[in-house]
Amino acid sequence: MTRADLLRVLRKPRFAIMASGALAFLAVAALRAPGALEGQELLAYDLMVAARAGPAAPAATHVTIVAVDDADILRWGWPLSDALLAEAIERMRAGAPSVIGIDLYRDIAYPPGNERLAAALRDGPVVGAAKLPTPGRTAIPGPPALAGSDRVGFTDFPLDPGGVVRRGLLYAEADGETATSFALAVALAHLAREGVAPRPGEADPSHLALGRATLAPFEAHDGGYADADAGGFQFLLDFRRGERPFPVVGLTPLLEGRVPRERLAGRIVLLGIAAESVKDQFATPLSRRTGEPQFGVVVHGEAADQLVRMALAGDPALRVLPGWAELAVIAACALGAVALGWTVRGRWRSAVVNAAALAAIAASAFAAFVSASLWVPVVAALYAWAVGAFLSAVYASRFESAQRATALGLFSRYVPRKVAEDLWERREEMLSESGRPTPRRLVATILFSDIEGFTTLSERMEPARLARWLDEYLNAMAGEVGRAGGVVDKFVGDSVMAVFGVPIAHESIEEQRGDARAAVECALAMRGALAGLNARWRREGYPEVRVRAGIHTGPVVAGSFGNAERLEYTVIGDTVNVASRLEGFDKSPVGPEELLRIHLSDATGSLLDGRFATVGIGDVMLKGKDVPVHVHRLSGTVDAAPPAGKGEGR
Repeated sequence: MTRADLLRVLRKPRFAIMASGALAFLAVAALRAPGALEGQELLAYDLMVAARAGPAAPAATHVTIVAVDDADILRWGWPLSDALLAEAIERMRAGAPSVIGIDLYRDIAYPPGNERLAAALRDGPVVGAAKLPTPGRTAIPGPPALAGSDRVGFTDFPLDPGGVVRRGLLYAEADGETATSFALAVALAHLAREGVAPRPGEADPSHLALGRATLAPFEAHDGGYADADAGGFQFLLDFRRGERPFPVVGLTPLLEGRVPRERLAGRIVLLGIAAESVKDQFATPLSRRTGEPQFGVVVHGEAADQLVRMALAGDPALRVLPGWAELAVIAACALGAVALGWTVRGRWRSAVVNAAALAAIAASAFAAFVSASLWVPVVAALYAWAVGAFLSAVYASRFESAQRATALGLFSRYVPRKVAEDLWERREEMLSESGRPTPRRLVATILFSDIEGFTTLSERMEPARLARWLDEYLNAMAGEVGRAGGVVDKFVGDSVMAVFGVPIAHESIEEQRGDARAAVECALAMRGALAGLNARWRREGYPEVRVRAGIHTGPVVAGSFGNAERLEYTVIGDTVNVASRLEGFDKSPVGPEELLRIHLSDATGSLLDGRFATVGIGDVMLKGKDVPVHVHRLSGTVDAAPPAGKGEGR
């Protein structure tokens, strides 16, 4: 491929679309990889979670919360004594729950009632709380009475920047052993009554199968995350039940025997802190809606309830796209924005369409989240569309400027500026991908005019006087062409070639009649202008002139011809040759009363509707033609009726 070929390829809109789309994709991917978009993606995730969640849980839930609030602390003291906690466990057990979870650290005794609490814990089904070791902090073991059993779970959550809980933790490595989370421990105890136990996934043993659900472990780059801590076996929390997810009973009513049995029977009952004075609260995605954190015991209940719902009811786990699919979505948005920007023109139209597209992307991502529990990286997709639309607008602006300059540069020499602007507005049909006018076959009327004896006249004049004299003549003739609505195709010395019916094609017969009438009227107007010029030249000592003209109507090919250095918009075809031959076939002197002799073909004459006076000359064998052409000589209009308007039908 030559350099010229390469440049032609690079200038093509298709290449620009691909290149701009690729650039937009790479820009967003470069932002996304190091985590520059993570905060915004997590914000979008939170908004989708909050929008999907109801304001309150349905009546049927698997969890009941026994909340220790500030009023309970004022009444019973803090920490709760072992005897008081033992009584609370006994009261809960009397309600026949499936499992009791104590979200309080009880690694040390709070007498009195140490033995009573130990007996209450061992009597089951009770799950105690522990804490994993973290940098700078030692681990907190579970209650001594449950040591060595499977009824202790750690209460740690993976925290995102800002201390937000979005993920649950099922298993973690601690001191070389695999520990089970508090939420999973109580969920498994509840599911055991339904005969459900954890097992490796069938398709992938690293996944966790639980009843009707299979969970894949969270990865560091899932969804909108960028290199998150993916230690242990994590999963995304869905917070489907909203800000008030479970029935809540107070510690005091429980101890006083005022809690109905149905509030506890067959349920996961979690006892934990719901007091502002004891800091056990976490921000969650729902906090975006309420501005309030959730108590830790509620978040544990959310995790346990989600596991039970997935295992028993088949509720889908929150899923993410594979990495390659996320990149494909981003690339599709970038290319779609560029392609749309190329096809939709106009500042306001483009703004409306792009705004609609961005809204559609956001709506599609939310629909996927709600209907399929699929987290699509919507912020990256929106950025890709926005960057693609910007690059498309920049390129389209530059391309249109180049096209506009080309079009107006080609046409404004021949047609009035307003016509050139109209041509630009119709550029989609007029210009090819290369920015050059598209060659078109159309029917046009051609007018050729030439000064009689110009060579002899020019040889007698000084160059400066000749240039001034010829300029006046050509300007006057071109002015009449423009006023008649024609296009000056070219000047060749003293010859003028004008075309009526280009560059916008006239396909109807009425439009073509209008072109023929406009050409004839133009020739008559040129005759009148020539009379004025001769009168002035006579006074100024310039030679007077006589002119011959030929007019013919027929098919031509109109387009831009030449190379990159020199382009010319013109028409070619046999119709041009016939018009030229009509101008020059009769070399007899033009009379002073005639000034401008006008010959026209029968093809043009048949379109004039008898509005002009002509004299038939007969069939003439024109130079280079095999078939004679019937020729008429035009003298003027046949009556005083107003002639067709200039450019009529055009």
